[in-house]
Amino acid sequence: MNSTTESPISHSESYQERIYRDLDSIVSAMHPCLWELETERQQAIANQQKRKPVGIAILVVSALCFFIPVLGFFAFFGIIGGAIYAFGRFGNFKQEYKTRIITKLVELIDPNLRYTPDQGLEQSYFDRSRLFKTTPNRYKTEDLITGKFEGVDVAFAEVDATYRTSGKNSSTRQIFKGILFVADFHKHTQGQTYIFKNNGEFMLDTRAPRGTKKVVTEDVNFNHCFEAFTTDQVEARYVLSPSMMQRLVGLKNRLNEDIRIAILDGCVIVAIPHGQYLEPNFDTSANCPAQIKTLLEQILSLLTMAKEMNLETRIWSKH
Repeated sequence: MNSTTESPISHSESYQERIYRDLDSIVSAMHPCLWELETERQQAIANQQKRKPVGIAILVVSALCFFIPVLGFFAFFGIIGGAIYAFGRFGNFKQEYKTRIITKLVELIDPNLRYTPDQGLEQSYFDRSRLFKTTPNRYKTEDLITGKFEGVDVAFAEVDATYRTSGKNSSTRQIFKGILFVADFHKHTQGQTYIFKNNGEFMLDTRAPRGTKKVVTEDVNFNHCFEAFTTDQVEARYVLSPSMMQRLVGLKNRLNEDIRIAILDGCVIVAIPHGQYLEPNFDTSANCPAQIKTLLEQILSLLTMAKEMNLETRIWSKH
């Protein structure tokens, strides 16, 4: 392995600065499509107002019939149907917004990127990351973005991984809900290195994948934020260079989340807990610049992770 000196972190243009620089031009480029979707949203609101009296009437009648034994079963579905008919406003707006607006937004960020709202990352990425002890038996994923960004192959999507126990007292346990981010590491690796949030000495080895040992570093800030484990102590020293540790600390501070990182098979996999992601709001005008800004911020916040981790630089040759 031939090591080279890594350049210091550059903050010449953060993703926030890029958002403000690009927002006006992006909104302008999407103006016709945004107004068309806003017209459809207004029509959906008007239709919902017309349906509301009928839906409320169904809801009230069903509620009154709920306590009649013979009609109770049918009344239950009447209550649900009446509520949906009276107050269900979203319709196809969410899917239309994603397909027509977010797809275009991603293309404007970088034509090398592709957004597919109804697809996600295969569970094999989640399983081989070994970032979680439990293997999910229920795995949902959507809002996939793939392509090359600033010289790095990336793919990330929203993931909802759960485990449902069997038996009489079955229950569902949330394993992970958030963003799974995968990128080319641009450095050949034979071992596996895993990085977790430092939860204190009493949690020292509970999350360490089998066959790994703790990595002891001299970076106080990194040790305060993370615990690292590896199958190859020598290789881990190359992977966790002083510059990389500094970058990971900065990444954690920016995301302010319990991020987990796996570096293996020549790629880096990052699990980021996340709430709402690429979800348009029906109550907000489709052409609202603030909503476009929020979506742009979410996407660029993830895309720029590759830059923050300096993944485009080859520390040593990749075979």
